[in-house]
Amino acid sequence: MIAPGLAMLDDSYQLSTLVFQLDPDWRRGVKGPYHDVWKVGERTTNGQSSIWRRLEHDQRLSEHARTVWHELFPPFPIEDKNVQEILVRTKIAVDKIRARGGDVVFVRPPSAPDLRAVEDRHIPRASGWDALLAYTHTNGIHIDDLPTVQHLTLPESSHLSHGCATVFTDAYIRVVAQQTPLLHLKADLPPALSTRDCVPSAVASAD
Repeated sequence: MIAPGLAMLDDSYQLSTLVFQLDPDWRRGVKGPYHDVWKVGERTTNGQSSIWRRLEHDQRLSEHARTVWHELFPPFPIEDKNVQEILVRTKIAVDKIRARGGDVVFVRPPSAPDLRAVEDRHIPRASGWDALLAYTHTNGIHIDDLPTVQHLTLPESSHLSHGCATVFTDAYIRVVAQQTPLLHLKADLPPALSTRDCVPSAVASAD
């Protein structure tokens, strides 16, 4: 046994975890490790979380993660009663935050077209996002409403590449500052970023 003598700083790299992932399905009819999320994100020493860089260039791993995301959603829409339960619980949480002097602005980040289609079948924007904002009387920022940051890069359909994560953050923070008095932008703020700042093909098509 060599595992006890190794320092595994990342749970996704434990020897037992890696060995378990060698075979996608050990027993017929039983979901194996291929049907679970492996390593998706990483965290820097300053606490910032981002997509695992290997997913940006390893096609096998990005396709595996994409498969898992698609399997997470059932093949039928979420029931209205479940939506209502979520709305009620969310409003209670929002009200508690406001009672303590806080504020809430919801953010709907992007997902790639293949996953977005699955998400919309599970719960359309009107009955999910729009209903959430109306029921909680809360502001929100939806990726569809940010025209300058469309078609960002999502290596496994669900999480933004490092470069595009910066672009999306820049875009929604500028809008958040307009929707809550608790956040103010600096006077010397640099020019806004756009998709062209992280997607080379977007620059080429624009030229």
